[in-house]
Order: sequence, then C-alpha cells, then structure tokens
Amino acid sequence: MRILSLRETARRLGISLSTLKRLINAGTIRKIQVTERRVGIVESELDDFVSRRLAERDGPEAA
Repeated sequence: MRILSLRETARRLGISLSTLKRLINAGTIRKIQVTERRVGIVESELDDFVSRRLAERDGPEAA
C-alpha cells in the first residue's frame, strides 16, 4: 500500500490543492491520518476513484 501526499494526489488528478481539499471535505475522496500533522491518500483508492469517474463519464456502453 502506497500513501500519496495531498500535493502528489492533486498533481496526479490535474487539480489544485484547494480543489482536492474540497473533494476530501465533501467525502468524495477519503484521506488517512499518517501522523498527527500529516494526511495522505491511499494510491489504490485514488485509482478506484479515477476508474469510477471514467465509468460515469463513459456511461454503460463502455462497460
């Protein structure tokens, strides 16, 4: 299991850090507490998020 920083996650998604934080606060992307002052995103969960978004975009005909 690899844990990505918020900055790395935002870079991979092509979004700003503030947009990523909004997605986290909305519960769209889950974060984990790495240390008392640091949070991260599990890489496999980020991959699942991207796959779901692509499936939503492409609709049922892509399945």
